[in-house]
Amino acid sequence: MSAGLVTNETTLNDKLRALRTADYRESKFGIGGESLLDILGYTGRAYPGLSDALLIKLVRDFIGFNASADVLLMAFGLLRGCEAASIGKRRELYLEKSNYLELFHKDDNAEYKKLTSPDKRSEQLKLFAQRLAKKEESYINELSSAIVRTFTTAEVLMKYVGNVDSYAKKRLDDNGKMLCYEPILQSPSYLKIPVNIDAADVATPIIEHVSGELKGLVRRLEEAYSAPQIKKKETKAAVLPVKTVVLPTEAGMSPTESGKEGVYPVTKTLESLANAKRLPKKSYMALWGPWRDTFTQDNLPDYPVFNSRTDNKVLGVGRNFVYVAEAGANGAFAKEVHVEPGKEYEVCIGFNNNGSPDLNSTGATIAQQVRLATIFPKEVPPDKDCIVYAIISASNTRPLQIWDGATFVSSQIVTLRYKRGTAKIKVSGNANGRVLSENLFSNEGVYLGWHELDGLVPAGDSSSGCVIYRLVAE
Repeated sequence: MSAGLVTNETTLNDKLRALRTADYRESKFGIGGESLLDILGYTGRAYPGLSDALLIKLVRDFIGFNASADVLLMAFGLLRGCEAASIGKRRELYLEKSNYLELFHKDDNAEYKKLTSPDKRSEQLKLFAQRLAKKEESYINELSSAIVRTFTTAEVLMKYVGNVDSYAKKRLDDNGKMLCYEPILQSPSYLKIPVNIDAADVATPIIEHVSGELKGLVRRLEEAYSAPQIKKKETKAAVLPVKTVVLPTEAGMSPTESGKEGVYPVTKTLESLANAKRLPKKSYMALWGPWRDTFTQDNLPDYPVFNSRTDNKVLGVGRNFVYVAEAGANGAFAKEVHVEPGKEYEVCIGFNNNGSPDLNSTGATIAQQVRLATIFPKEVPPDKDCIVYAIISASNTRPLQIWDGATFVSSQIVTLRYKRGTAKIKVSGNANGRVLSENLFSNEGVYLGWHELDGLVPAGDSSSGCVIYRLVAE
């Protein structure tokens, strides 16, 4: 760890908590307390607004587009619709406008709705806000843990800070000289907070500017991809006559070692993910991996890489690509769902090769031998997070494997079983609607594809898609 970089999670936790109530967060200009840049040990040029833009990026990259991210952004005053100066007022605004209470405090919310006295409602809302404050603490802990693990060198931090443009507008003077960053307030993941914004003001084009949880993904894909659903046996993986991209490694290191830029773990199995020790608190950011570079439409790599764009029109921040929802409920796909016996639930796994589509003709950015494997919990006990995981692997991507997960919770013991024949791929090519074999639930996995299920996935949004399958709760 380089000198000056933050290494102590407890210290970082305390300083991030203090940022919630700081009147001004740009201490590089001699005003207010420590800025986020100061806290992290950043030594580059700190323009006004850069700290807040960085804070947004950290929340989006490590927490995602979900209720947890909404809570953190609200706490830091960076959530659209909750811009009050007082953190207490921001919490109350968030609880009133969002459906957070409906999702996570259903019984208490039902009682709250019955209250008719304004004083009693206000009193109860303050109690809810106190609970929310405790949630903030746990999410800040998660963010701190991710920061300490990620920024191991000054170079990594410098590069990361240099990629905040998706979350802020640059303000220039008349001579084109940089003046400051103007952070873009983030749109909430819940429909109840009004979203009246111009397209130019959107930091990342989440579906319908409303939900990072893939709301309406199935509908959008089904409308766009109208190929008939054909049940066809998977074909042998095709291999293009092009040179396979070699992962960069350092002297004496194998491609399976992690912790250094450009070197990625490639030996994950479904069992290793399912048996991994979970953090004691809900930790959406802990589900995806490995850490990898991210890109935008204007800065695509010359090699194949899955789910690594921050402005993906379907996935939002692509590193979160596994979502769940109650089947037939017309609700948003989310990172967490409460399961009940007698209902069915859908798992949605999105994939998008973020290499440059301009190089598809050369074969340089076509992902080869692309496979998908997934595992789901057979039983969901009460008051315990149970994770459905997915691994996407290929022979020539950087990294060779990526993974993500979503959470099932329940108030009683619920068993889950796969509903046979429901695992289907949705793409714009001829492979659309094909039923995938149950090898999907093994480490071998199944081949994905666009034209055929042959393991070839070209780069570009037009070749993106998802796999959806159903689980029956009993």
